Amino acid sequence: MSGTHTFYNGVLMRDCELIEFAQVVEYDESQTDPLYSRFRLTVASTLVSLHSVNGGSSSPILMGDHQSTIGVPPVNNESVVDRLRFVHEKLSQPRGDFWYALNAVSNKPLSAGPNAPAPDGQQNDSYRVVLAAAGIGDYSEVDTTDGSDTKGGRKVTGKLGALETSNIEILREDVIDMNNGPKPMSVNVVEIHGGRAMRVQFTIEVCRPICPLQNNDPSAHPIRDAKRVKGVISNRWAINETLNEDWSNTIVIEGTLIVSDQRFKPDAMRLMTSTAMFPYAKMKGRQFFTSSDGLKLKYRYTMQEAGVAPPPHIVDWSGTYIEKVENGGHCTGSMNVMVRGQWNPPNDWTMRQYKLYLSDWLFHIIQSRLTVAQGFNTLPGNQPDTLVVNDFTIVENMKEPVVEAQILVTHANAAIYEDFALRLHNFGKDIIESNDPNIPESANYDPKDWPIPAAFAWDVAGANHDNRSLGSAYDCYFQSPCSEWHGKPRGLNVDFDVVTGEALTPESGPVEESASFASYIYQDTSLGAPSLPAAAPPSAFAAYGWSDAQVGVGFTYLHVEIDNHYNRDVGKIALPLSKPRNGTTVVFASVHAGIETRTFTMVASRQGDWPKVPEPKAVISNSSTNLDEHLMHAEVLPDAPKLLSDGRTWEYSVQVKWVYALSRTLGTGDTYRASSDPRDKTTPVENAIQITNFFETTGAID
Repeated sequence: MSGTHTFYNGVLMRDCELIEFAQVVEYDESQTDPLYSRFRLTVASTLVSLHSVNGGSSSPILMGDHQSTIGVPPVNNESVVDRLRFVHEKLSQPRGDFWYALNAVSNKPLSAGPNAPAPDGQQNDSYRVVLAAAGIGDYSEVDTTDGSDTKGGRKVTGKLGALETSNIEILREDVIDMNNGPKPMSVNVVEIHGGRAMRVQFTIEVCRPICPLQNNDPSAHPIRDAKRVKGVISNRWAINETLNEDWSNTIVIEGTLIVSDQRFKPDAMRLMTSTAMFPYAKMKGRQFFTSSDGLKLKYRYTMQEAGVAPPPHIVDWSGTYIEKVENGGHCTGSMNVMVRGQWNPPNDWTMRQYKLYLSDWLFHIIQSRLTVAQGFNTLPGNQPDTLVVNDFTIVENMKEPVVEAQILVTHANAAIYEDFALRLHNFGKDIIESNDPNIPESANYDPKDWPIPAAFAWDVAGANHDNRSLGSAYDCYFQSPCSEWHGKPRGLNVDFDVVTGEALTPESGPVEESASFASYIYQDTSLGAPSLPAAAPPSAFAAYGWSDAQVGVGFTYLHVEIDNHYNRDVGKIALPLSKPRNGTTVVFASVHAGIETRTFTMVASRQGDWPKVPEPKAVISNSSTNLDEHLMHAEVLPDAPKLLSDGRTWEYSVQVKWVYALSRTLGTGDTYRASSDPRDKTTPVENAIQITNFFETTGAID
């Protein structure tokens, strides 16, 4: 269709026919949040060879790369087969640059410069890009001439392919396909015209959100607990809460996080899925699964009430305290304590340093019930001067970060029963006194808050983030790909510019230098330089190229079919005999001299003006052959003009039929007229068929 252009991966399909333009809105698995629109476009355009051979010469003649055909960069051996091979290759590769545009001034030819939509200065109007998309190409390490390493492949910044020199501002980073596309679906050859031209039909799928490119109010917070996270288009989850037999609560959170494209690694968004732990709850299990398309992160958290939280940098602990009065009035106290640390020691400690740290905490926990050493706060009912340690054992698990201790003491003071009653009041006492000067970490300890494991196994600094800054697990609100605000974030102390994605000034406090810091893991910045083929400039029009009526005026022929039908009546009739004569049953009789007619038919469509048809002359004379053609019948069937989809271009169609009677029948010295197509520069004389060379007289093909 005139003025309709499709570009993909270096192939420009000019004046293409739009066969299908379908749009389907895709939702997440819960059918709640819109993710993007899935577009499927099918277009068709004509691919022509760039070389022809003059009838009297074997040397090739360069033809013009016409504005209404498929434009590709120069290839070796510019036959239609070579060009088709190039087109097949380019239109079969995924994740290329794509745009589909309409020219608002469609009765004007393209400028001779770039093979791309260009503004029309006289009309103050230009192409309108209906849909555009870009993909993220494949990348490989390459060595540059200066010895430095850079990333190969295509960049996601800069203008889309074939728009580099135009005034149309479409940046790749603004139109990245959200389903690892654009994805070509089919490349079909639907028509072949004499080896010089082919009709190519192309189907492509593009997934894009239809959103404004900028947020006019970047400071707006749509909801409490929301956090700006660039690249996430959906984070939706479900909650399953169970009350167990002992009345402990178990909560399971399962969800799916989706990113816009592979610049944003879904596995790097684990912090985005974390939630606040409810009081006295322990993380019992956690699972992450990254989908094979690299766009989804499925996660599952299992939390269960597990009692008093362990001390800092400790994953789990257990302890029992026993007070016993024996026969004879002896009073004893005993404790069994176990602490389990992280598999990967925190704070860059060695395992030896970490085991010593765990051993110190064994002693601190013992001191929370039994005052066995001087210099600590004396607990009620404890007399350090008269306390006798009967047995004290420390056990190290040499394979795992686990240490245990058992202690047995005797209270040897005289006030047996009074102190025994006082010691019972220590039940339920915190294992760490708030702001205990002997324990530096006591200020950060809360018995209700269990530690949250780091999002990544190698992140030893992220296990004890302030869990009260996390989003609410019960606040799964509606989300949209047009927004950069999403639910249940990790509470990172960094924000992003709404347009560029650059990190802004931290909200408060120092930025923690760890693998959990968002700017290090959310965006892949190692993207290489663009590598797109340049569109071919139009070639010089040759004698056998397109006609001036087709390319000079701008009123392009869309469809032309011309036929010449020769019919000869030799003037004989066949009469059956009433009785066979010498084996013959038919007699032939000449009733008149031979008569021959030529019927000319033409069907043509043209944009902007009526098609040109040959004049129906009353007599067409050829003095060199003494042959005249007399017009016997003429028909003209003009169709009503049709307004095209751009709302301003008209298509005109007409059918004609001329019937001529020849002054004599044709002989071997005459010619058959094949006429000439108004779209090319050939003349009727050049296209005529010499009857002498047309008939095979040797009987080879009888």
